[in-house]
Amino acid sequence: MFNFLKTSLIKLINSEDNFYLYSFISLIIIFSVLLELTDRLTLDPLALTTGDVPSYLLFPFFPIEEAFSSHRTFGFSLLLQGYQLLDPNLITLPLALYVVYIASLLFLYFSILKLTRKQIIPFTICIGLLPNSSFLTGLPSLTAAVLVSILMVLIFALLFRLYRANDYRSLSVLTILIMLLYQTRPNLSPILILMPIWLFLMNYYVREISFKTSWSISSKTLISGLAVLSIFLFTRFIYIGEIGLNSFSGTVLTGQATSYLDSENISRMKGKNKIISQNILERKAQLSPPCNKTKQDLTNDDRHHCGNIWIMSAWVEAIKFHDKVEPFNEAKKNVEPWLHGQLGSFFSRNNLEIDNTLSIFSKQLIKEEKKLALSRMFFEYKYASLEFLRMFTKDPLFIASLVFLLLSWIQRKFFYNNSLENRKLLSYVEFKLALVIFFVAITYMLQGIVIPAALLHLDYRYVSASSIFFLPPILLFAIFPLLKLDK
Repeated sequence: MFNFLKTSLIKLINSEDNFYLYSFISLIIIFSVLLELTDRLTLDPLALTTGDVPSYLLFPFFPIEEAFSSHRTFGFSLLLQGYQLLDPNLITLPLALYVVYIASLLFLYFSILKLTRKQIIPFTICIGLLPNSSFLTGLPSLTAAVLVSILMVLIFALLFRLYRANDYRSLSVLTILIMLLYQTRPNLSPILILMPIWLFLMNYYVREISFKTSWSISSKTLISGLAVLSIFLFTRFIYIGEIGLNSFSGTVLTGQATSYLDSENISRMKGKNKIISQNILERKAQLSPPCNKTKQDLTNDDRHHCGNIWIMSAWVEAIKFHDKVEPFNEAKKNVEPWLHGQLGSFFSRNNLEIDNTLSIFSKQLIKEEKKLALSRMFFEYKYASLEFLRMFTKDPLFIASLVFLLLSWIQRKFFYNNSLENRKLLSYVEFKLALVIFFVAITYMLQGIVIPAALLHLDYRYVSASSIFFLPPILLFAIFPLLKLDK
């Protein structure tokens, strides 16, 4: 009886028919019903008036100088404003985005089959991406993370399709997808560098394509991506005289720079920078605790907690300095205006001069307070590490997957009589694939944490969004003791 069950299980896992495709579609249907029952596919009634949505809806595509001077990039704005042509109130957009995400997963499923005949491999990878918390939590409120998740799945799928040196169609599609990615979230622009590395590993290490061909594919990917980015940056520079994806980097830096500000710093400043710094310091002193503490009394935990508040406070002050306007007519409300209403429409303006002013302010302070800046940065790295640890030890999906991984390898002798111990796992396609996906997960996580932590405060959204690729390799490693591997 045991031998029969063992043989049946191994045969099922190594099946090459459509059992896993139908199983995946069935899981999608069940998962979709659960999401509908929990209102995850329903637009939040406040979505269009709260959070970041108003600023995306107000993004000015014309005149082009205004578009280039916005604190937003055009990726997510194009989606929201384009969909308004079909549904002005965006009521059906969460459902539409979910359908697109599912279609992206199915595209990934069939892309993986170009590498391996074993349908449990794409099934395992895709079910690991199905419960994407960054995507699911962002659907009702329409966060940019939703579009990012869709784009990353499509980009990931092209890892399995771009393996011929003359496949310019796939190369063009990949270049466009990467461009849309960093035009949705500028902090994801390092994907321009990472994707060629991932492609090289997939083609040279997993597929065992020649070094020359693998290098050629990766080089073309890098060159085409950088060419498109360079054209955008050059065009933006011609129009507004600034290099960058948007006018926001200086504004973001105030989230840490404001914490280093005191009268001693101000005494070393000159001109407009001195005036704006004094105004920011006075506004900071009126904030609620702990964000009103002096530089000497602030802890890194305070800096982490108050980062976003300081960004908005300094931003409001800079807008007042340049545009002579504040969010409310009542002076008391302008001390902490985010407590009295949404500021998305207020911040949606030509931010070029404002951002340049805040950039000068922030860079001088960070340069003067290098030790505090480094201390804060390492605190953010520690915070991110603890959040990842919490995710792996408290998230039910990761706990269940890790338990499955452990039990699977403990029990491997009951399936293969320890024969796996004599195999050179690194020579098998499926195992090499799992290693590459694990590398993708780690590098994607690092690019989402390392640079942002150096610039601003992190929160759970950064950890959640940068960890979407961890579940698939864990599940892949867990099924290996039951899988007949192919060389």
